[in-house]
Amino acid sequence: EVANLCSDEVLRQSTPGAGRAAAPPGTGAGFASTFPDSLEGSQDITPPADELADAAMVDALRAWLRPLQQRGVGTVFLARLSQRLLEQPVPAAVRHWLDQALPDPAVVQAQQGADQAADNLSMSNAVNSLRAIGDADWADLVARASVLMRLMLSTPLFEAEQAGTRDQTLHAIEGLARRSGRSELAVARVLLGLMQGSQPTRDTAAETPPATPPARPPATEPPRTPGHWLHGAGRPALTQALGLHEPLAGLWRLIAPQVALPAYLGALALGTVALMAWTEHLAGHEPASRSAWGWLGLALLAWPASEAVVAVVNRLVSEWARPARLPRLALVSGIPEEHRTLVVIPTLLSDPAAVQTLLHRLHLHYLANPEPHAQFALLSDFVDADTAQTPADALLLDKAAVGIDTLNAQHPSAAGAAPRFVLLHRPRRYCRTERRWMGWERKRGKLVELLDALVNPTSSSVFLQLGVRSRLATDTRYLLTLDGDTQLPPGRLRALVGVAAHPSNQPRLSASGLQVASGYGILQPHVVTPLPARAEHTAFHWLFAGHSGIDPYSAASSEVYQDLFGEGSFCGKGLLQVQAVHAVLGLERLPDDAVLSHDLLEGSLARCAAVTDISVIEEAPFQADVASARVHRWTRGDWQLLPLMFSPSRWPLRAVNRWKMLDNLRRS
Repeated sequence: EVANLCSDEVLRQSTPGAGRAAAPPGTGAGFASTFPDSLEGSQDITPPADELADAAMVDALRAWLRPLQQRGVGTVFLARLSQRLLEQPVPAAVRHWLDQALPDPAVVQAQQGADQAADNLSMSNAVNSLRAIGDADWADLVARASVLMRLMLSTPLFEAEQAGTRDQTLHAIEGLARRSGRSELAVARVLLGLMQGSQPTRDTAAETPPATPPARPPATEPPRTPGHWLHGAGRPALTQALGLHEPLAGLWRLIAPQVALPAYLGALALGTVALMAWTEHLAGHEPASRSAWGWLGLALLAWPASEAVVAVVNRLVSEWARPARLPRLALVSGIPEEHRTLVVIPTLLSDPAAVQTLLHRLHLHYLANPEPHAQFALLSDFVDADTAQTPADALLLDKAAVGIDTLNAQHPSAAGAAPRFVLLHRPRRYCRTERRWMGWERKRGKLVELLDALVNPTSSSVFLQLGVRSRLATDTRYLLTLDGDTQLPPGRLRALVGVAAHPSNQPRLSASGLQVASGYGILQPHVVTPLPARAEHTAFHWLFAGHSGIDPYSAASSEVYQDLFGEGSFCGKGLLQVQAVHAVLGLERLPDDAVLSHDLLEGSLARCAAVTDISVIEEAPFQADVASARVHRWTRGDWQLLPLMFSPSRWPLRAVNRWKMLDNLRRS
C-alpha cells in the first residue's frame, strides 16, 4: 500500500506542470517519523509533493524505506515500487536510486512468490497441528506414560471419574508427597491400601521410611473414594500412615463446620449495628434525647441496614472462598441404564397454544440431550375450576396426547422399552382451603405423587391411564424437574447425572430417616439469564436481571451457602435422587394445603448441593408487575414455613436451613 502511494506520487510529480501538495515542515527523516505503527493506516499518509522532486524525491523515498526495513518489509516495498514505475517516465535520480537499491527486481519478485507459498504452507501446518493437539486424547496419553496414573487407574472408580476430578486427586497426592518426602507413587499406594480396606502397601524404595500403622476409620467398611481420605474424615488416618502430623489442620477441620454459622451471623449482626451507629452519628442524634418514635425509627432502620450488610458480607465471602467442584463421573458412553433419568416439566394445560409450546420445549430438551436411558415427560394438571371437569378439558388433554404420540413417532425407543416421551396428567380434586377444584398441592403434589409412582410402580397411580403414552420406565433413579420456560443446554443432563452418580455425593439418610445426613438428595444447577432479544428488552430487565448470557468457560462461581456450609438452596429446577427425596418428602410428610413455597424446605430436608459449573437457562421477568406477582407468591410461601421452623421433632432442620428461612422473612 505504501509502495502504491509512493509510486503514484512519483508519477504525479514527474508530470510537467503538476501542482505540489502542501507538506508538513521537515526533511525526509521527518516523514519517517510520521510512518504509522501499522501498515493498515498507511493509506491516510501522502508523501509531500514538494520534497519528491529530483534528489529530494530520492531522500523522501529513503525516509519511507527506513522504517519498512526495520519491520522486515523493505524488499517488498522496493519490489512493488519497481513494478509500478516500470516503463514509466520517472526522474533519472529516482531510477538510478531504485536500480541500486534493487538490482534484480525479477529475482526478488520470484522469491516473493516462493516465500508466500512457504508462509502459506507454514500456516497450514500450524493450523493442522493445533487441530491435532485439540483432537488428541491427552488423558489417555498421560495415562499410558505416567506410572502414577496407571496405578490409580487400576481402581474402577478413578477410571470412571471425570478428568477434573482425577486432577483433584492427583494434585492432593502431589501435595502429600512433597510434605512427607515420599514419592507420589508411594503416597498413592498408601491411599489405595486405605481405600481397599487393607493395610497400606509399603513402598520399598530407598527414600520411603517405614510408616506408622494407620488409624482405622470408625465405619465398618472403609469408604472407597479418594476424596474421603484426601479431603474428608479419613485424612487423619492417611496422614498418620504417611508419618505426617497435622494438629492444627485437623483441629480446624473439626471446628470449622461448628463455627462457620456463628461467625457468619456474628459478622452480619456486627456489621448491621456498626452501620446503624454510623448513620446515627452522621445524623447527630443523642440517645438521651430520642423519643419513642425515634427508637422505633432506629429499630426499623435495622432492616435496610441488614440488607446492605448481607450483600457486602456475601460479596466478601465470594471473593475469599474458592468454589469447590463436586466430584463427578465422566459417563463417556452416556447415562447408563443403572442411572436412568426422567426429565419432567410440571405445568398446567391452560390453552392449546400453551400446550404446543410445552411440547416444543420438551422436544428441545431431548434434542439437546439425546440420552438412550432418559425419558421426557409433561407432568400436567388442569387449571383451577369451579367444577371437577370443564368442556375444554378433553380438547386440551387430547392435544397433549397427540403431541406426545407425534414425538414418539419421530424418536422411537427400542423395541419393548418404555416410550421416550410420556404424558402424566392428574384429575382435579376439591381443595377446601381454596374452595375450588384443582391439582392436589399444585407443583409439590405433582412431584410427590410422581416420586411415589416411581418408587412403588405396582401401586395404584393417581395419574390418568393413557395407555403406552403414560408408561414410565422401571428403575428410574433420578428425576430432573424443569419449569416450562427453562432451557436445558446440550450435555447438561449427562453432566448433572455424572455428579449425582459419584459415590461421594450419594445421599445417606439420618438414623431417623427424616432427612439426608450426608451426600446430596438434590442437585441445583446454576440458573443464568439469556441475552434478551432486542424486541423484548426493557429497562426493568436491564436493571434487575443481572448478568446475562452463559459463561463460555463453565467456571464454577461462588455460592455463599455452598462454599461456607457445604450445601446450597433449591430453587425448583434441579436433579432429585428418587429414593432419597421420596424417603424424606413422602406423601404424608408435609401438611396438606399449608405449604405454598416448598423449594427451600425440600432442599433443606433432602440436602441440596449448588452445582454452579453446570447451568440451565431461564428468562428473568421483563415487566415489573410480573416480578411483583412472583415476589408476592414467594413471600406468602415463606411465611407459611414459620410453623415448620419451630417443630424440630417433626421437621429436623439444620441451623443453617432455619437461618435461610429467617433470612427470607427478613427480606420480605
